[in-house]
Amino acid sequence: MIGEKAALRQQFLAQRPTSLERQALSERMCQHLSAFLERNFRVGQTLLAYWPFRQEPDVSELLQWHQYQWGLPRCLVAQQLTWHLWQSGDPLVPNCYGIKEPVETSPIIDPSQVSALILPAIAIDRRGYRLGYGGGYFDRLLSQQSWQQILTIGVVFDAAYVPCLPADDWDRPLHYVCTESGIQATLNA
Repeated sequence: MIGEKAALRQQFLAQRPTSLERQALSERMCQHLSAFLERNFRVGQTLLAYWPFRQEPDVSELLQWHQYQWGLPRCLVAQQLTWHLWQSGDPLVPNCYGIKEPVETSPIIDPSQVSALILPAIAIDRRGYRLGYGGGYFDRLLSQQSWQQILTIGVVFDAAYVPCLPADDWDRPLHYVCTESGIQATLNA
């Protein structure tokens, strides 16, 4: 299955839109996400997101919304993530992968404070299983008891929202998927 996932990663990464297309598609995704957030979350709730990397959909526009508390991840050794409060204007530093993340001294967010997690993927299937870069960071996070009740929203381009992906026992399905066409509940939601 590892070889199959690696081949699919290459295929979907090669199909990602150009920078100009990506910007327009990301703006549409942010419109869908903003409407969804306004309907489902109160002012002041803590939401987690990501800083775009490798031509991922860019949801950084949402991080400008001051009605929510936002958190971004930091990659730790042993392939673990910690989440830190971040607001527009706070510094971001590149980690060992080149992904921008909050500085180490930013306040850490406890999972009990989190209402939703918006996460990137290379591809997502209708059941909510995601294909990531293969490091397992989000799989390990979502397998922890304290993270299992948090609403998850995966973000991918339409071309990467597919009927079925290979899934391992440790893979955790997401609740929703957002593409440039809208937001849908997954079959496992």
